Amino acid sequence: MDWNKIKTIFILTFLILDLFLVFQFIDKRNTTGQLSWIRETKIEEQLKAENIKYPEFLEEDVDSPFISAEQKSFVKDELREFDDQTITIIQDGPIVSILDNPFPLSEDHFKNNLHEFLKDHVYEGDQYTYWSWSGETNKLLLFQTYEDQPIYYNESGLLSIQLDGNNQVIGYEQTYLENIQEVSDEGNYTNIFHGMRAIESLYRKNHLTFGNEITDMKLGYFKVVPISGDVQFFAPTWHIQIDNETNYFVNAVEGQIMESVEGGVESNEFAF
Repeated sequence: MDWNKIKTIFILTFLILDLFLVFQFIDKRNTTGQLSWIRETKIEEQLKAENIKYPEFLEEDVDSPFISAEQKSFVKDELREFDDQTITIIQDGPIVSILDNPFPLSEDHFKNNLHEFLKDHVYEGDQYTYWSWSGETNKLLLFQTYEDQPIYYNESGLLSIQLDGNNQVIGYEQTYLENIQEVSDEGNYTNIFHGMRAIESLYRKNHLTFGNEITDMKLGYFKVVPISGDVQFFAPTWHIQIDNETNYFVNAVEGQIMESVEGGVESNEFAF
């Protein structure tokens, strides 16, 4: 047996194995470095690489307070001025109105017509903002606002307007939040994260994918927990709409993500 040949073969074999392990190590190191680079890449660059379009936002944080409120119990005297409709006050619930005469909403002047209707025919109507139209029920859904910021999907601050077949208003149901107060430490506003960070939260959770477009984004409020009794507590919340279709709500303080579903929203996860 030629031991010199066998020795040479073993040496070459171990040399090849060592080279293989070295290359494996280098490849793994390069891969790890690439992943670290990707993580460190600015979110704007990542969105650009994914062809994700979004509105322009300032990077600075936004100041906005928590608020508390409670549902109003209507009394007849407050509604006497609306004598062109029949209003029924439901105990511990909404008021229901039926108009004496339908109010037209022109397709060409929808926004102005709706504003006129709210101003003249609805209690504190200028405090509501349009959200959506349901083709199935032919109803308009509006949310109450605070400082021009919508209070999203709160059963105590909704206006549901019923249309007929000619898109005329024939009645509505209304709830209203009153005694709205800002809640913060020593009267200071709560520092919340800016819009781009909310977008990043959705991106990290794979709710934003290649080619998506953020078609609407607005800061508003969403109910967190009741404080006591009838008092409700609301946190600053980003509404982000993707491709004019899917709506997400990102708690601007704690980062919880919720997705809009038919008739309301469902909790999804925490962003961070």
